Amino acid sequence: MKHRYHLLRPLDAASGLAAAIATLLAPACVAPPESPVELAQVEARYEANARTYRAEQARLSASTEFPVAFPFDGEGTLIVHRVELLGGPDRAYVRARFTYLNSTGRPVPIPTVHLLLHDGGGEVVETASRKLVRPLGTTFAHDNAYTGWIDADARRVYRSRTWTWSVDLDVPLPSRDTPALSSRG
Repeated sequence: MKHRYHLLRPLDAASGLAAAIATLLAPACVAPPESPVELAQVEARYEANARTYRAEQARLSASTEFPVAFPFDGEGTLIVHRVELLGGPDRAYVRARFTYLNSTGRPVPIPTVHLLLHDGGGEVVETASRKLVRPLGTTFAHDNAYTGWIDADARRVYRSRTWTWSVDLDVPLPSRDTPALSSRG
């Protein structure tokens, strides 16, 4: 038995009409070429942004010696292992790698870590939050830990050269409905 494979199907009236319309509209979709002066201006702007981005990466990495432990009374300890400016000049974001340690002496339900980016005046410009959810929604027993990262959009702050970051932690009070299981079994 022979098999026939049709690589191209015959054009029907509808597809022929669509091809004709596409052929007529294609030149209208092409942007006019930019002049060499415009290209040079765009390239100069990009290079300036890239230099600022690299300078801020260097400033950020030299500004803090990691790891840094932040004790939050009654909520636990947040250990920040590293804070980096990533993504490039047009997609800049700050990534904080952290470990939450339940140092409260009691079980706690789902904590939330916040990464805040401040402008030169200390105003919060960007905030990112991450809930630390354990398997099955169990509480964090004393000395349980969670390691992760959190990303915050830095496009609005990193060019100022005076921006800073901070972390915050929210731990809700345990309710009677919260399962009291821990990873220690």
